[in-house]
Amino acid sequence: MTVRAFYAGLGVDLPDRGGANVQVRCFADSDAHRRGDRNPSCSVNKETGAFNCFACGAKGGPYDAAVTLGKSPAEAMELLRRHGLADDDGEQPAPRPRSEPKAVLRPSEAALDSYQGALEADGEAVSRLETVRGWTADAIRALGLGLNGARVVFPVRDAGGALVNLLRYAPDPECRSGAKLLAESGCPRDLFPAPETLDGDSVWIVEGEPDAVAGRSLGLPAVAVPGTGTRRPEWAERFAGRHVVVCLDCDRQGREAAQQIATDLLAHAAEVRILDLDPRRDDGYDLGDLALEAGPGGRRECRRMLGRMAAEVETLEPPASEDGAALLDDLAAFVRRFVVVTHAQAVAVALWIVHTHAVEAAETTPYLSITSAEKESGKTRLLEVLDTVVARPWFTGRVTAAVLVRKVDAEHPTLLLDESDAAFKGERDYAEALRGLLNTGYRATGRASLCVGQGAGITYRDFSTFGAKAIAGIGELPDTVASRAVAIRLERRAPGEHVDRWRERQGRQDGAALRERVEAWVGVHMDALREAVPEAPPQLRDRAQDTAEPLLAIADLAGRDWPQRSRAALLELRGEPAAEASSDGVRLLADVRAAFEQSGADRLGTVDLLKHLHGLDEAPWAEWRNGRPLTARVLGDLLKRYRIRSRTVRLADGTTPKGYKREQFEDAWRRYLPSNPHASRHNATTRMATGKTADSDRPQDRVVADGEEAENPHGDWDVADVADAESADGLERSELAADADNVVPIACAAEALATADDEAEVERLGRKGYLP
Repeated sequence: MTVRAFYAGLGVDLPDRGGANVQVRCFADSDAHRRGDRNPSCSVNKETGAFNCFACGAKGGPYDAAVTLGKSPAEAMELLRRHGLADDDGEQPAPRPRSEPKAVLRPSEAALDSYQGALEADGEAVSRLETVRGWTADAIRALGLGLNGARVVFPVRDAGGALVNLLRYAPDPECRSGAKLLAESGCPRDLFPAPETLDGDSVWIVEGEPDAVAGRSLGLPAVAVPGTGTRRPEWAERFAGRHVVVCLDCDRQGREAAQQIATDLLAHAAEVRILDLDPRRDDGYDLGDLALEAGPGGRRECRRMLGRMAAEVETLEPPASEDGAALLDDLAAFVRRFVVVTHAQAVAVALWIVHTHAVEAAETTPYLSITSAEKESGKTRLLEVLDTVVARPWFTGRVTAAVLVRKVDAEHPTLLLDESDAAFKGERDYAEALRGLLNTGYRATGRASLCVGQGAGITYRDFSTFGAKAIAGIGELPDTVASRAVAIRLERRAPGEHVDRWRERQGRQDGAALRERVEAWVGVHMDALREAVPEAPPQLRDRAQDTAEPLLAIADLAGRDWPQRSRAALLELRGEPAAEASSDGVRLLADVRAAFEQSGADRLGTVDLLKHLHGLDEAPWAEWRNGRPLTARVLGDLLKRYRIRSRTVRLADGTTPKGYKREQFEDAWRRYLPSNPHASRHNATTRMATGKTADSDRPQDRVVADGEEAENPHGDWDVADVADAESADGLERSELAADADNVVPIACAAEALATADDEAEVERLGRKGYLP
């Protein structure tokens, strides 16, 4: 009685019945309870006084409860002492309820049969469900519900009819002890029932499995989405050709989700309508409440009323497809409004934002690697901006490995991960889980395996890791992750560089308007994006080409100058020189090639080769290990991986030392380095087309004029760097639309370089704008 008296003094009455934990309406002030917590969601332990809300996450001991309910710290301590809940030393305790062992409910057909048999044999339970929920026996039987103790069991099946989960629901709020709805850990949520099992063309989409039973009790072909936060755009395909009424809860979350679901459906359903049961209400009123109010005698009239209401709602029309290029321009300008980024970075980020909404159409996804040398360079600000426009954003800094993998699998969010440098250098288990998620999650088939269950029932399950991800941190990402990412390297804002101040409310409003435009555009073009096979620049390595394709597909569909702009940007951001590659072996191959070219010989002794390597100022060879230079033995070990071994060579002076012939390296150079040595010293894009350094008599036969089409519209282009000419206020649409007269094929420069045999020719090519 001590804990009961303590809470009674705070104005909270704990129920008499129930176990050690009893259920009350949550007393925390949280946005999660805008509907007033009509169904009690807060568990209070009658022995310790600890509380835990399953809806909003509020929890603590009796002291925390008193402070939450408005008591001062001194008043809270006085209450604890008065009711004997304070420690002997007078300090406030921090008890926590013991976690009760959860019954493991495996989704097996045998288990379901037993639960269905238990409910069928319990006529009193069926009658009780009609009284407290408004569910009919016919609806219960048709949907295959069962009974597990005091909880109703919902069988969840996938599109193929396989049983994937058994959900347990406490139908009577007064008798609840624990969470309202329990799902088997590690098992997926899905539509209930599967829409493929419904006859006819009409379907009503409702919120939550209980509302599907209520809808069926009213005679409606209802299908429930698990909740407003679990929407999956791919579910819309399962309603192809149907006449759909979306009827979710009367609150902000329900109305926003209804709009999103309807947008997904427009590309697949024959007809889509949104029905708001009562626009005046904002308390979560739903179809289940309506069915309960109607009662047995009013169900037929209630169904007729709903039919009339749905018929009066206008059918949604697919939005007119807007100019995709203009949309990308506006996205790039929105980013540059708040963050200092280069032209190429703005292009890549704009494409990636659209990609997050169409990630289901792609086989691979490029990550954004947002890095800087120092803090306060705009990394977090860029994530905040992205949070307003990407699909299903999950902006986080640190979570447990289990939550990380499970949330990505269950919700397929766009992960916006901040302070990744601390994560990779922190707890080993978390760092490895994060590394595994990122290493596999760039492909649609990516999986991570984790243990699920408890005790004798423990097993493993594969979780999907695929999804769009932006990772921000100081320094570089691990090599394996960086190879899957577009590098957005930010610099601290310099004097004179201006960006708008980020104001949360206004920024989110502007971002939401852009996000709605992106969703509409993607909804129209999703099928085209799924079928697109864009041509990636051959200068990109294999993995870079794979991850570039989804971005290039968007750029090609957007049209105007975005196909050229996107390829030039990706070459600048992802077309790293071979000498900057992560492998020491590739760096060594490049430096050895330079040694042969500098000497002009077809063979080099090991001593001469090492002397050249040790003399390279910015190379690691002079202090290879613990300050000691690279040795002949280690050089041989590094080259063995390329099947290159030292041999006796005869030099021009007649000596025969150990060394290497040029022909031994030719195959490795061809496979791992650019086709010409100059490519290892210059970036893929230069200022040759800006008009600032190029001579005015540069060749005109390769220029693509306005309105003309190049021979290869998906070829490799070099777009002029317009960053110097941009205003401090950000990139406007007109600035993004660079003149086509300034577009020159990169292949032209490569071809010219290959034929430049002497210094005079190189100088002439430089004057014509082919060389920097």
